[in-house]
Amino acid sequence: MPRFPGGNRADHAGRLRLVRMIDESTDFELKQSTDPNAARHRPPVRRSRAAVPYTRIEATTAGGSRFREGEIMLGARTVAVGVPTMLIGGLPSAPSVEYVRSDAFDSTPHPAPARQWVIMLRGTIEVTVGDGEARRFGPGDLVLAADTEGDGHTTLAIGDPPFEALFIPVDPAWSES
Repeated sequence: MPRFPGGNRADHAGRLRLVRMIDESTDFELKQSTDPNAARHRPPVRRSRAAVPYTRIEATTAGGSRFREGEIMLGARTVAVGVPTMLIGGLPSAPSVEYVRSDAFDSTPHPAPARQWVIMLRGTIEVTVGDGEARRFGPGDLVLAADTEGDGHTTLAIGDPPFEALFIPVDPAWSES
């Protein structure tokens, strides 16, 4: 089973679970920043032991794209007898997951082919959105590519290949509201 920083792993049904060791309880929910300046200044998302931050790439009404911060809240669960309590949160996903390995991630501007979670496993990429802001994502970073309309974003490989990532389609019924 693949392991990611923070203890992410796939469960037996193939769903991705975010897992962290803990000894306190909290409820599961998804939160997204509504601060319109969050994309420009990237303020730190409030990080508690019970949340995993993610970056969303979304389309703008002008046809470009921008970054927005969010977090996945984790809840305390015992996953098996004899295993310490862990923090677990689900990613709302469709049934298929793609493993991607490439010598290059360089691209021309493009929208995401579908709303999908991107989890970098190996290598670093730099994503530039329509307003010119660029961010780098490396192993363990969680990105929600949701700019399925407009000009989209560009992706540039940073460093030595290969670059590896998981692409996980978002459940079409899921909304971040």
